Amino acid sequence: MTKSLGINLHFPESDVSKTTPVVLLLGWAGCQDRYLQKYSKIYEDKGLIVVRYCGPVSHVFWDKPGLVKAARDIAKYLKNDSRLDGRPLFLHLFSNGGAFLNEHLSMCLKNEGMTLKGIIYDSAPGERRVKTLFHVMQEIFGKMTPIGPLIAAIIFSLLFCMYILQMFYYKTKEILVGYTPGSDPFRALCEQKTINCPHLLFYSKKDNLILAPDVEHFASCREKLGNKVTKVCFDDSEHVRHFMKHPEVYKNSIDKFMEECLKN
Repeated sequence: MTKSLGINLHFPESDVSKTTPVVLLLGWAGCQDRYLQKYSKIYEDKGLIVVRYCGPVSHVFWDKPGLVKAARDIAKYLKNDSRLDGRPLFLHLFSNGGAFLNEHLSMCLKNEGMTLKGIIYDSAPGERRVKTLFHVMQEIFGKMTPIGPLIAAIIFSLLFCMYILQMFYYKTKEILVGYTPGSDPFRALCEQKTINCPHLLFYSKKDNLILAPDVEHFASCREKLGNKVTKVCFDDSEHVRHFMKHPEVYKNSIDKFMEECLKN
């Protein structure tokens, strides 16, 4: 089941108690499992259980039904595996690829009777912008030489057209029948009342994909809904590269956050 879902599980070889937490890592758009492994090791070294998932790029940009299905499948996987069910659960999300999935995943987890102890956001969430879309395409495809920039330009053109059509569809639908999940993921994450656990946010003033003001607006919205929010803002680290630039601050912040969450 894990192979078909694209899920990778690390379960400690040594005996673990029934209260050992599960950490679910959700990768960014274009992420591969090998990129998540360095983050997985943060938790593996603590003897925790780690589940890793990297969704396809299509889920972020146009395949909303696929995004919803992935959320349901992940929630069912966590619930149906007797080794995982009933343990304290944390989410560690990367960029909008992970954050937008959580719009649906948090509801699916609640439906399965699971409660989140805490959520860690790395470089997320942020508003969807045309300029940001272009930067994302450069990041995913632009480093593929020598035709990478050309591929990025072609895919950007196609995504731009689909993006405009999709926005027109959702805006028209909202006017006619009201807001529906998936039409504005950033807004949904800011307003979603089903998420009632503490948040830890890693972001940077240098990030040109997810802007610091977006993350701070999200933090303000969550605080108004009653969430405890801890912000760690860097001045010099790029998108999803905070751990590489500031490993000790990153790990120490996670340690303190999880310790506080597990007290409640």
